[in-house]
Amino acid sequence: MDNRPFYDAVTCVLSCALQADSEIQRLAEERIKALEMVDDYPFTLVEIIASSEEALAEKHMASIFLKNYFHDIYTGNRQNEILQNPLSLYKLCGSLIDLLRLNFVSIKTMIAETLSYIVYKGGWAIIDHRICPMLKSNNEEHIHNVVFFLKQCMSCESHIAPFKCSPEYFELLLSILQRNTLSETRSLTLQPLYYVICYCSNTEVQENALSRLGIEFYNCLSEQYSANSDFKLKSEIIKYITKFEALGPTSHCHIVTNSLPAIGQLMTSCRDQFKQIIKQVSSFPKDCSEQMDDESSNFIDLITLIIKLIKSMVFSMYFELLLEDLDNLLRCLFIFMCCYDEMEEEIFLENEFKSQVYLLRTNAAEILKHIEFRLAQRKKGPEIFYKSINTVFHNMMEEVQMLLATRQQEVYQARVLESLMYGLGYINYKSVHYDTSDETLFPYGFYLDHWTVLVQTSMRSNSLVIGRLLWLGGVFSRYLSSNLLSVHLKVIIQNLNGESSYLYVPSTEALRNHMITYNNKLMPTENQFILKSLSSELLECLLTMIQKMNNPTSCLNALGIFIKLHEQCVFTYIHNLQETLVKTIHNHLSNNAVMQEVNFILGNIAAKENLQEVLHQSIVPFLCKLLHGDLPAPLVGRKDAAEKALEFLSTIAVHTLPPISETLMVQGFSGAARLMLDDEYNTDRNMNEAAANFITTLLLKMTSQMNYLRNSKEMPLSDYIPKIIFGCIGKVIPISGLQLAKLCVVSINTLPSVLEPNFESILKSVLSAIQTNKHLDQLRGLWVIFIYILMCRPGNTANFLSSIPGPDGGSALNYLLNIWQPEFVSVMSKFERTVLCMALVQVITAVLDGNADKLKEIDVQLFTKERGLSRIIGVEYLYLLLVFLVLMEQGLNEEVVESCFDFVIEEIEDEDAKNEDDEILLSFSPLNINIIDVTSRFLKHDNIYYSNVCRNYLYDEELIRLSKMGCIVPQVSME
Repeated sequence: MDNRPFYDAVTCVLSCALQADSEIQRLAEERIKALEMVDDYPFTLVEIIASSEEALAEKHMASIFLKNYFHDIYTGNRQNEILQNPLSLYKLCGSLIDLLRLNFVSIKTMIAETLSYIVYKGGWAIIDHRICPMLKSNNEEHIHNVVFFLKQCMSCESHIAPFKCSPEYFELLLSILQRNTLSETRSLTLQPLYYVICYCSNTEVQENALSRLGIEFYNCLSEQYSANSDFKLKSEIIKYITKFEALGPTSHCHIVTNSLPAIGQLMTSCRDQFKQIIKQVSSFPKDCSEQMDDESSNFIDLITLIIKLIKSMVFSMYFELLLEDLDNLLRCLFIFMCCYDEMEEEIFLENEFKSQVYLLRTNAAEILKHIEFRLAQRKKGPEIFYKSINTVFHNMMEEVQMLLATRQQEVYQARVLESLMYGLGYINYKSVHYDTSDETLFPYGFYLDHWTVLVQTSMRSNSLVIGRLLWLGGVFSRYLSSNLLSVHLKVIIQNLNGESSYLYVPSTEALRNHMITYNNKLMPTENQFILKSLSSELLECLLTMIQKMNNPTSCLNALGIFIKLHEQCVFTYIHNLQETLVKTIHNHLSNNAVMQEVNFILGNIAAKENLQEVLHQSIVPFLCKLLHGDLPAPLVGRKDAAEKALEFLSTIAVHTLPPISETLMVQGFSGAARLMLDDEYNTDRNMNEAAANFITTLLLKMTSQMNYLRNSKEMPLSDYIPKIIFGCIGKVIPISGLQLAKLCVVSINTLPSVLEPNFESILKSVLSAIQTNKHLDQLRGLWVIFIYILMCRPGNTANFLSSIPGPDGGSALNYLLNIWQPEFVSVMSKFERTVLCMALVQVITAVLDGNADKLKEIDVQLFTKERGLSRIIGVEYLYLLLVFLVLMEQGLNEEVVESCFDFVIEEIEDEDAKNEDDEILLSFSPLNINIIDVTSRFLKHDNIYYSNVCRNYLYDEELIRLSKMGCIVPQVSME
């Protein structure tokens, strides 16, 4: 040791860095920066790591410091003098390669990373000189250490190779994979092999390498199967078969076609082993890489990876290969969907139907559904699929019945039956809402009858099968005979009245699906009578279960549908219902899914005339208390109580026929206004959104009442509106652009005498807000306000905005028209598009009538693909916006031809369409127009401005589309 003082200084810093005291750690970090300036620093760290005298913790910390030192060189944060001295670098690399012999994986990984950074900075030649002979040797330890380093070094995913190695490495690594050597070593070769092949510049050499590797994959996967096979190596191979997809389908084909037969045989062998596990005859096997004390995971990991690979192949060029032995594939999938270990205890957890928690089971079921979808596109595809399903069902049930009557047989039978039911239901779950399945393809009724008989006789005590059968009965509700439905409903009632929670979820899910079938008019008449005859018992069960379950989402949804269908029965239990809803709000306020279902229920209650009195006498006052901060004990301190109350009150207001109770109007409106205008509360955007939506709803539904209602201080409720609007535009009250546009447009429309005197002030606020916030969400809302006010008073507004300066040196009118681009229409909601359509039609009409001549004087800059930057006068620009709007509206659900603008129609996130309440509200508004009808009628009249737009800015394909909608298209443009 040439420099003992420096060595001691470094070890001292390492010890300090390991201390828990943050101050000591900080001092160590400062000290290490000084030590790093000494040339011997990296060599000293290597010496510490190699020392037999230092503690393991210090050696590990030294390896981390060493890695960080070379990482800084790699990233350019440190000078790289050491890399510029070949002798020093050669000595250092030799020492590092020797350190790979250490058995501590964490230290070994740091050493491999350090060597990798040296390689990336140009040191490959030196390291190559040392490791290539080691790979060619017969020393298993040397080979393992080098391959360990290569896996780390060659894990780079860059498009450009950070370094190039000789093609000889492919031969060396492939020979190691072929050897009967250490399992872990063989697994480690796969990433370096992937690297060498991916960065091979010669296509012919690459394809040859892939073919040879595919054959070796086949050999490895085809090795004699046994309970202690090398599952880990096989899993790694499956991973890399998938990973080679990055090279493209042609190259990937060389790997897959060679490997697939072995994968199929391996999956079948795993299936047979898995059957022993689900029979409880054996446990999960350990492979040769797992120790006796290790948890058995490699076997199940291998099956999961095979299933994932097959799942990726369903929508690929290899799909036809999967169909060659479809029966065997489906049989494997149903076996892999079976419960194992202790899954039965958790299979009906309350989240099981919403988010599948078992990866193997979920992926297998999704493959079933994807295969069914692919085959459904073919003429005889469904027949092929369901014929195979029927064969598999028949064979698997026959196999179960032939087993001796033992405990293992009972467990196996239950698990297989549950899997068959689960898979069948998963494939057809969509048909709960729509009648899309066909019993001529598959005998659903037969299996439902057969399984129900089994449950009533030999399996009447098996909760796993009972729960899944009830769930399946709900999925195929329309196929149940009246007798079968009666049996299922009575079992559901029995389960929901029982104390055992195991069957709560499948029972409520089944009942919900029966309700959906009834509501969608898919249930036979005789079955409807059965459901009606049990309505009281079912309602009692639902009300009880909502309070019992931790997550009563499905139960609440079933209750909401029940209310739609059985009004009289609900009226009898209305007080129980009210109590249940209040407790649900208390207990689940933070669960958005539960609150959404409460909203659904309140809307259905409000729509029933017989139930409205209790609603407005009991539930509305309770919600108003929440809105005004009068919270019951369970909700004290909850800031979102007011927001949820506003959402519920909005739903009630939407669905209640006029007149709405004054309690809801006065207390609800004043509470919403108070929250939006109070600086203590109005920083919460979600609460502001809910309040604005509620106020908008009341304005649309109850305009006549709003004009005379006053708050407790005798202030007219309508006087709040201008204050709220100015606060929202000025960003004092944070709110989305869409909600701002709705509130302002509806207020102008319903309370013109209140808003019109404020038009000029509103326009000034809009102009100021646009200058400080050009984010598209806000801009679209502000621009809708501008265009709507321009529609209401086109001449006065145009003159006013022309008289005040804009921020770009021109008039405010010029600025507002130029700030808007045609492609912005693509992100507008249905409400905004409707307002824009109505406003454009009326503003253009005013210009043509001579009432807004200022719009003829405005020049708008416009960029198109063909013309580049050009100028267009204001009225022509408005025509162009209107044409653009109607073409987009017409093309939302159709294939759209190329446009001359940089605009592609995408799936619009239509916030109005998401909520049917908005659709109901629109029916109360003059904004309830059909954009295409209104525009096509307006464009039946030709003029110079419209002709110029057609001639200069539209493609022939767009003109043809306009013509097909009934619009006049100038002949000059069609020639």
